Amino acid sequence: MKSIEEVRYRKNQGESEKNTSEAVTLDRLIQRRSWNEAKSREQNKRTSVINLNSETIAEHEEQAGVEEKQVEEDND
Repeated sequence: MKSIEEVRYRKNQGESEKNTSEAVTLDRLIQRRSWNEAKSREQNKRTSVINLNSETIAEHEEQAGVEEKQVEEDND
């Protein structure tokens, strides 16, 4: 038969292991969330750069079209 101290010790040990396991799980969730947020921020930066580049290209094309029309008008 187990002594009361042994039962208490095992109960406390089990609680400690459970708490440690929960803390590790929580840490992993926090790390994953932080990683996902960082990845999302990086993706947003890339999208912003792509959008900015697209706008710049469109502006250059528009300017080239205006200049082309001016050349055609000057030739007429």
